[in-house]
Amino acid sequence: NDLTGRGIAPERVWMEDRATNTEENIRFSLDIIEEKTGTRPAEIGLVSSEYHLYRALYIAEKLGIEACGVASDYHIYAGQSMRDLREVLARAKDFVTTIVKPEPTYLGDFIDIHGDGDITND
Repeated sequence: NDLTGRGIAPERVWMEDRATNTEENIRFSLDIIEEKTGTRPAEIGLVSSEYHLYRALYIAEKLGIEACGVASDYHIYAGQSMRDLREVLARAKDFVTTIVKPEPTYLGDFIDIHGDGDITND
């Protein structure tokens, strides 16, 4: 909504919705960009909640991608302490995942990305 509100055509905005974790989300998003442009990007921007952004930036670095991050939080959410605890566990898991590099789990239907990005809008 923010991008389309700033004049980006909805068909140019693609939502990656097949990943089951942050590492897969970044990898699948890189695949979409490469398919659309013909080039794998060396740099990306990541937008996420502040507490999650540190881990996403770490994963991007381990995938060999330079990334800058923007926190999307504008307020503190109820139950933040539980999310913080989950994040500690997720960081440990992703530390191991970036070393082991398991095959990704593909969920959802195949989407032809040569078409209109508007089909991925929720």
